[in-house]
Amino acid sequence: MHRCRMKRKKPRWITRAIWKKLVELWDSNEYQDLCAKNKRNRLLDSGATIYRGGCISTIEHRDREELKTGEKQSNLDIFIKLNTEEDGITWKSGTARLAHEKLKKAQAEEVARLGEGTVINDDHLWVKIMGVHKRRCYGLGNLITEMAVFPTRSQSSQSTSTINTDESSLKEEVAELRQLVQQQNKT
Repeated sequence: MHRCRMKRKKPRWITRAIWKKLVELWDSNEYQDLCAKNKRNRLLDSGATIYRGGCISTIEHRDREELKTGEKQSNLDIFIKLNTEEDGITWKSGTARLAHEKLKKAQAEEVARLGEGTVINDDHLWVKIMGVHKRRCYGLGNLITEMAVFPTRSQSSQSTSTINTDESSLKEEVAELRQLVQQQNKT
């Protein structure tokens, strides 16, 4: 549709009447204002996730880096590699820099809490800080699929039975509370 709008050439699958309405819409001031507003928003570094690894997946970047260096690469190493300039110091976005600063602060807090010399799992700390939304976590790309963040099928079925038990006990509690409210309303 974008190509149709930009070239202003009606494709065969759109009727003339609909094409005429689309062109009128695209030429309207309201639509032009909306396009300009959306363009400004896209240019802002507002915390949106921008994948900076090109057409290669994060896992592939990690695997290539491990082949190149001969060492196991952490998810944090790959995040830094993908989100910093060639120098490895200058951040490509403020969002990535802030996320890294959050992690460093959380690492220091964990060391203070658990004691010096404690081994901290950066991957799990990262997920804890950034959170998971719809099976995604900022900065990890598809590396999240390899982490033990999501329950397996057997764990999922176990937790389902726990949920069913919890649900039935909650239903009983709600029924008891309803009876209590009804009794109080009568008096």
